[in-house]
Amino acid sequence: MDIHKKKNVVGISYNTVNVAGEAGDASPSTPIGINLPNANWIRANHGSKSISLGNILYAYGNAGSSGRLEEFAYSKEEIELEKKYGKDADNLHTALHEVIGHASGQIVDGVGTPKETLKNYASSLEEARADLVGLYFIVDKKMEELGISPSSKDMGRTSYDGYIRNGLMTQLIRIKLGDDVEQAHMRNRQTVSKWVYEKGLSENVIEKIVENDKTYFVINDYEKLRELFGDISDGSVKIIKKINEIKIPTFVILGNHDRGKDSTGETLSKQIRVLGGKYIAWDLKVFNNQINLLSARPCSSGGGYYLSKEVKGVYGPITEQDSINKIIKCSEKTVEDIPLIKKL
Repeated sequence: MDIHKKKNVVGISYNTVNVAGEAGDASPSTPIGINLPNANWIRANHGSKSISLGNILYAYGNAGSSGRLEEFAYSKEEIELEKKYGKDADNLHTALHEVIGHASGQIVDGVGTPKETLKNYASSLEEARADLVGLYFIVDKKMEELGISPSSKDMGRTSYDGYIRNGLMTQLIRIKLGDDVEQAHMRNRQTVSKWVYEKGLSENVIEKIVENDKTYFVINDYEKLRELFGDISDGSVKIIKKINEIKIPTFVILGNHDRGKDSTGETLSKQIRVLGGKYIAWDLKVFNNQINLLSARPCSSGGGYYLSKEVKGVYGPITEQDSINKIIKCSEKTVEDIPLIKKL
């Protein structure tokens, strides 16, 4: 949403350093990239700096043999792409993860930090956010235009193959059999990989193949997988139910990717029914008597006034002037002397 976008992007940098020694949280399991500082007010006003740990990345890339790749990759093409582009694809995804992943966005005024609001889930969800940004943009032609990718298509395919293979299977060698996945980066990768696998089942986007007592996960549709990486909802009532489990006061404005893509509007209606009083569209809600929340049309996609067929299926044909009149009427209920947040 626009409210989460920085108006002025400042202080973005990316450098590579070689590590001589580590201690504290970075030892003995070192990161491969760092984005600092963690203080949100510094990040908002002055930006952040991203650092790649060059010799750590080099060591990771050269550790072990190709045996694991050949064991868990399904096709010769997948193996050859990994051998040709694997190291560069990993490095580029790490850079995107740090620079336009962690370094992007801003917290809305009056809302606590992720550690305050999301608590134990904060680290894993922040890592997932950064990974998804990197995965979505690594296949973009802009990478070639900038001269940082020899082939956005092949680098993207290599990155997607490796991410799904690692998230669903190979990262599990890092823990004992039967143990829970607890490390934030591992939980993130498993969450994202399982989510896109489940969401793509109906279209066989990622196929689970069991052959000769071996299990493989094969990507059949890379373009659709990118859509899933960029659209983590698509009208899922499962997400809405999870939102309802949040214990703090919550109001929900459904966006373009929540509409469900069915012309009857039934998927959208189902989400609205599940949300109940938390749902806000053409309405004004007062949050804890501290903030006015004013919402215009639901499922808007920007670029002028447009109502999708799904929204029309729920609300009927509403003209732009009708929408304006609804917003004006709602604004009349605003509680004075407290901030107003509006979503148009």
